Amino acid sequence: MRATSVVPRTASALVCPALTVARSSTDSGTRAFPDVVSAMSRRYLSANRPPGAAHAPTLGHMSLVTRLCAAVAAAVTLAATAACGSDEEAPPAPVQVGIVVTERTADQQLPAVTAAADLFARHGVVATITYLPPADALTALREGRAQLAVLGAPDAQAAALAGTPVRLVAQWQDAADLVLMGRPGQAGGAALKDRRVAVGAERGVTGLLALLAGRESGVRVRPVADPDPGAALRAGRVDAAVVPGLARAGLEASRPGAAVLRDFAQARGSRPLGLVGLDSWLRAHRDEVVSVIRALDAGRLSFTADPAGTQAAIRAAVELPDDAQAAYAYASAAARMRGSLVPDLAAQQTVLDLLAAAGQAEADGFPAGDLLDDSYAADALGG
Repeated sequence: MRATSVVPRTASALVCPALTVARSSTDSGTRAFPDVVSAMSRRYLSANRPPGAAHAPTLGHMSLVTRLCAAVAAAVTLAATAACGSDEEAPPAPVQVGIVVTERTADQQLPAVTAAADLFARHGVVATITYLPPADALTALREGRAQLAVLGAPDAQAAALAGTPVRLVAQWQDAADLVLMGRPGQAGGAALKDRRVAVGAERGVTGLLALLAGRESGVRVRPVADPDPGAALRAGRVDAAVVPGLARAGLEASRPGAAVLRDFAQARGSRPLGLVGLDSWLRAHRDEVVSVIRALDAGRLSFTADPAGTQAAIRAAVELPDDAQAAYAYASAAARMRGSLVPDLAAQQTVLDLLAAAGQAEADGFPAGDLLDDSYAADALGG
């Protein structure tokens, strides 16, 4: 609402008739303020000369009255301006926020894409994007060095189970670009029973997805932690491995007969990924969070609407060596982009169930609703 300063006409007229026009004359710029005061003073003195006087008061008297009227007018105008505010409201200060991205993968780069398209600025947000491993990102949130972080399952869930009150407030992915590759002759489904599956970490995303593949077939697999699951599969040390989708072609070429047993990019709800923050900070900065989510939603739309710009932003952020890999990374992330940033409660429960199956006792019975807060996205998106 536009603020205006108002001087009551009756009160100003009692003090000096110049006041009734001083503000409007200076606002319009049609007459200089001293000229208005001088002219009004002449009329005032002429109309109020003493009875029987042959002429109006002298110019000396007029100068005195003029100065008095000008002083009173300036004082009243200043007081009114201070009380009511200026005619033009100052624009709101931009939202300053630090966002930590925890992996240099295409699906985590929505903040980078949003920044590259200048969409944070258009929504009044100044975003500083940094890259840190998940554990360091959570430390940065706790220490106030960052306000928000991009985390994929199970990092946010594990943090909550360990006592860090993080909440997912916006989610744009619900599956990972990972595949389960089997050795030559290895079948999927029930044939995976008791098979050794190489994973990066048993309670990491690859370990949980290996358990998911077994659970889908009603069998139990045996995740085996290995720093390079693909190499373990090529060397014949395991029966299968969970590897990035980008590694599929190389494994098929180096190990003829190796085949994809499960494409986890199609397992919707198996790996929620999005924006998290500490609950205390989120509650204290609701308006800022809403502004950030609005900007990210514009970035989500731009992600698919501007393939060339998005691909360029992803290549720079992920530090990919060539256009071919950038094109693959973009296509994969765009295909898995959700139609809404509102967090998915069912996906949180899936992750908790898999963590419990992986032996994390705290996950059993933990309320999935404590892992997210969809009210920020609802406010931002009008839901």
